[in-house]
Amino acid sequence: MAPVKSVIEVAIAGAVLLSLFALQFGSAVDPETLLFWSVALIAGGLTVGLPAGLGYHILLARALKAANRDMTRWWMRPTGFHDYLSPTTLGRIKPWFHVGAAGFLVAMAGCGFLLLLVIAVSRS
Repeated sequence: MAPVKSVIEVAIAGAVLLSLFALQFGSAVDPETLLFWSVALIAGGLTVGLPAGLGYHILLARALKAANRDMTRWWMRPTGFHDYLSPTTLGRIKPWFHVGAAGFLVAMAGCGFLLLLVIAVSRS
């Protein structure tokens, strides 16, 4: 349970830093530029992350079925099932996991830029 707590703490710290950044520099950037980068990052992150995430979940489900593991609610916390897989199987699945996670982070960065845009427009 400790890694989940760490991720939550990192997310809170990131939100605070993003808020400070937005207050300081949000109005210095052209709103059209922020909108462009918001849309580009969200679209790019989803374009890469969604297919990779789907591929990861399909491969994980197939691997768990092949290993005759109980798959009750496996989609709620799929990383908890990585321990049940052989290193070879996990090696085939992990790249999909990492690409999907990277796509998600890029899309979230786009959402952060969108937040900067909202703050910049509301301050002007």
